[in-house]
Amino acid sequence: MQYNTKNSNKATALYARFSRNDSDDESNSIANQRKVLQDYAKEKGFTRIRFYADDGISGTTFDRPDFQRLLNDIENGEIETVIVKDLSRFGRLSSMVGYYTDFYFPQNSIRFIAVFDDVDSEKGDNEFAPFKNIFNEWYARDTSRKVREIMKNKGESGGILCTKPIYGYKKDPDNKNHWLIDEEAAEVVRLIFNYCTEENLGTAQIAKVLRKDNIPTPYEYLRKTTDWAKKTKDKPSFWELQTVRNILRNQAYCGDIINFKTYRKSYKEHKIYKNAPENYRIFKGVNDSIISEEQFKKAQEILDRNRRVPTERKPDLFQGFLYCADCGKRLSVRRQKNFELYVCNTYGRNSAACTSHYIRQDVLSDFVLRQIRKLLYKAKNFPDEFIQSLQEYLDIKSEKNIKEAKKDLKKLQNRKSELDKIISKLYEDRVLEKISEERYLTMVTEFEKEQKAVICKIEYYQAELCSNQKHSNVINKFVAAVSKYDDITELNQYVLLDLVDKIVIKQKKDEKDYDEIIKIHFKEIGDIFFKD
Repeated sequence: MQYNTKNSNKATALYARFSRNDSDDESNSIANQRKVLQDYAKEKGFTRIRFYADDGISGTTFDRPDFQRLLNDIENGEIETVIVKDLSRFGRLSSMVGYYTDFYFPQNSIRFIAVFDDVDSEKGDNEFAPFKNIFNEWYARDTSRKVREIMKNKGESGGILCTKPIYGYKKDPDNKNHWLIDEEAAEVVRLIFNYCTEENLGTAQIAKVLRKDNIPTPYEYLRKTTDWAKKTKDKPSFWELQTVRNILRNQAYCGDIINFKTYRKSYKEHKIYKNAPENYRIFKGVNDSIISEEQFKKAQEILDRNRRVPTERKPDLFQGFLYCADCGKRLSVRRQKNFELYVCNTYGRNSAACTSHYIRQDVLSDFVLRQIRKLLYKAKNFPDEFIQSLQEYLDIKSEKNIKEAKKDLKKLQNRKSELDKIISKLYEDRVLEKISEERYLTMVTEFEKEQKAVICKIEYYQAELCSNQKHSNVINKFVAAVSKYDDITELNQYVLLDLVDKIVIKQKKDEKDYDEIIKIHFKEIGDIFFKD
């Protein structure tokens, strides 16, 4: 018996997954799964086929690129049937597999088929499917346990646990537990350590010199010399401060192997945690050293000295509150001999990317304190006028937001129509073989990603325009927060956390226009300004 899709405008998704733990099982390779699925689809009469595949990704996570692309296509109403080779290829977490097969797919009218497990939602429930899912999860747990045990034994005996050598080294073709020095990259590593230990340059200065000399970053270098770093960066020689710092902190450049620097808590959780240094296993002199141990120790002393903060210094008052009005990034504190100031982080990293937005802490603190005191004074002495001013401000702000929302909504709706046409044309070109499948998947993934973002924004603006929400709840929350204080004589972080959402700093034009430079956004309310 042949099965035909219920709606000829919708596609049939063939999904394949292959994990590194399946590397010894050729029957589960992506190529084999593809053939099995295509043969099955042809035999059963499924048309308008789309193929999705995640290669080298564990079944214990569902955050897989092509699986997420499949979900996007389902959400967009483009898929009617999902076919996998067996339930283990779909996933190895029984709870999540059950969620998709028992709830998500039926809710979205998706027919689900697992060929080798005789699962077909159109035929009704398969009573053995839950047991197969539990077995698949048990298999993942047992495999994870065995892999962890193997890696632990390997790490304890001095084997290299990294799958890829760090910048400055390359694999030894004759010994998988040994790295060879990559002289071209190693010269850059030596240069960085010399800048630090011999010329006493800080990480920011070193990064600036490397950018000026157009030295490719480690990622760009590996992209050119290996087959795993594919994507070209926009600025291939823009060295980040953290990249320089990571190199200076890496003991492996002494030729040592440091194992167990990170760990995972569970086979179900793929987040990587940093291990405590006392849990490291260090094996000295396994590889040829790029820098000497003495130079490495000297670099650590310099880095530690530069980062040490005197214990009597107070925490930064405005930490996490200050934002640049132009680039949107945070401002960070810079400490001078007699005062402290704030500078835009983007400017600090690249002076050509933004302006400094420089402002002294004492000036900022005085301004914010005066504004909050005026707010408290009006709230306490003129409560009716205070609430009325909040209401009027929010009404004006709401009216302005509605106008902007309508304007943005029209643009978004036009863009959505354009994307629908583009994606439709791409599919037509693929069917007519004007473009390759690989090219089609690359292009359509990007456009569908943009399309999803556009749809989300459209829904947000439509909800905003349809809402008749009053401002009373917002005002009541703010008044309750303000009423905790009669007056304040000194600014502290408790007051800021209660009343302030963020403080936006504009670029200063002269010394007297701080009312225009500093915009305080109060919680729930926004950047309302109280005049004297």
